Amino acid sequence: MNPQFSIAIPVYNRRDFLRQAIISALMQTVRDSEIIVSDDCSTEDLETVVASFDDPRIKYHRSPSRLGAAQNHQVSVNLCRGEYVVNLHSDDLLLPNYLEMAGSELERSRMVGAVYSSVAYLSESEITGYQEVPKVRVADVRVYAESPWLETFHNVAPTSCMFRRSTFLKIGGYRASLRFAYDWDLFMRFMTIGGGVVFSREILSIYRRHEEQAARMSGEHAFYDVLDLWRLREYSHWSASEISALMLTVLRERLSYRQWAEIIGHINDRGLMTRLLLGVPGALRRRLGRARRSREEAENYEPPAHVDTALSAAKVIVQEVVTGYREPTPKKGCV
Repeated sequence: MNPQFSIAIPVYNRRDFLRQAIISALMQTVRDSEIIVSDDCSTEDLETVVASFDDPRIKYHRSPSRLGAAQNHQVSVNLCRGEYVVNLHSDDLLLPNYLEMAGSELERSRMVGAVYSSVAYLSESEITGYQEVPKVRVADVRVYAESPWLETFHNVAPTSCMFRRSTFLKIGGYRASLRFAYDWDLFMRFMTIGGGVVFSREILSIYRRHEEQAARMSGEHAFYDVLDLWRLREYSHWSASEISALMLTVLRERLSYRQWAEIIGHINDRGLMTRLLLGVPGALRRRLGRARRSREEAENYEPPAHVDTALSAAKVIVQEVVTGYREPTPKKGCV
């Protein structure tokens, strides 16, 4: 019999973070679940970490070669059997009521494909704040047409999203060609062709900020994702001024001639240079109105519910899982 919930953990190295993520997954108030660890051909020994828990609900899979983040996320879901799935990033943590609360949201809203919940922010060993939530309760293709600002919703990290596996497969899963925007693109397709999304008012997970994560967030590679999406029909409505504004930001951050030449080369390879140059005047005007747009976008958000209770729970999890945990002695036979 298949479990109701699957917690998929796509991972590459970071064995200490992986251990903490698994512990948070095992602390759930709902036990009808499986935990799938999808190892993207790590150089570290992650199988021993998984084996140390000696729990039949945890399954380990190792890819024979590197797939990259998006493809490994896809593989992790393919390995799942549960009706409801969350892709828990190996550096994030779940609060104990994650499955219970997110699952209840999907049970109440039978037509939607996914629920997005708020997160608490963790820096080193300190909870430093939380993500605000949209004032819109449910967003489908009709609501999106009336509220285009939903396209800028950025709390789309996989850990923040629980989805119906059947809907995920129906809309085609992750776009494996993307480097960073695969989670945002999935959000957009859940909203527009997957029956819609629910925005939970609850803080249900902990999003960890750290140096390695910051290093991964390459502005130029994210820009390449935007260029690739812009060429698709569903994102062709983006104005040239928007994309040119992003181009100018990326070029400003890349100071060497070699880096500039590489970025320009990628633009030329996609046949988009003329469109982008035509958008530059509008991009400069957009910069002048940036502060006003930021204020308008902020008006669409509000604090989540039960903030004090959730942040207190997050601090307890950090104390028990991050700062107070000690690695057990390896079991015999593990290498």
